[in-house]
Amino acid sequence: MAENCFLQDIRSARASADALLGTAAAGPQKSVELLQTLLAAEIVCIRRYTGLAVSPLGLKYVSIGTEFQEQANDERRHMILLAERIAELGGVPDYAPHGLIAKHYVSDDTEARLAEIVRDNLLAERSVVEQYRQLIGYFGKFDHKTCAVLKFVLQDEEHHMADMHDLIAADAGQGKSFLN
Repeated sequence: MAENCFLQDIRSARASADALLGTAAAGPQKSVELLQTLLAAEIVCIRRYTGLAVSPLGLKYVSIGTEFQEQANDERRHMILLAERIAELGGVPDYAPHGLIAKHYVSDDTEARLAEIVRDNLLAERSVVEQYRQLIGYFGKFDHKTCAVLKFVLQDEEHHMADMHDLIAADAGQGKSFLN
C-alpha cells in the first residue's frame, strides 16, 4: 500500500539517523550522513505532498490541494537548505537516496480515504519533528550553524504537524468528513 511505503520511507530515514548517532565516529562525514537522512525525509515529503496537491482529490478540493502544495513548497525549501549545508560541510547532496521504496505516494486518493491520508501525513510529520529535535541536540554541542539551520526548519515542520492535526480535529468536530 502506498501510504505504508510513505511511512516506511520516513521511518527508514529516521532509523538511519539513529544508527549513525549510535556510532562512535565523529566529524564532517558523519555530519553529512546525518544531514542526508533529513534530506531523504524531505524528498519523500515533497513527493507525497506534491502528488496529493495534483491528485484528483487535491484538484477537486482546491483548499486541500493548496494546503498540500504549500507544504510541498516548504519541504522543497528545507531540501535546499539541507543540501547547501551538506555542500558546505564538503559532502555531495544525494537527491536519489538509496533505499526509498515508494516512488508514487498517492494511489487511491478517494474522498473516503482523505482522513487516513491526513493521519499518515501527521504520523510522518511527527517522526520528522522528532528526528529534527534529536539532531538539534546532537549538532548543538559542536556545530552551531547546522543547529541553526535545523531549528529554522523545525519551526516549519511543527507547523505542518499542527496543520495535519487541525484537519483531523476539524473532521472529528464535524462528525462527518470535512469534505462535505
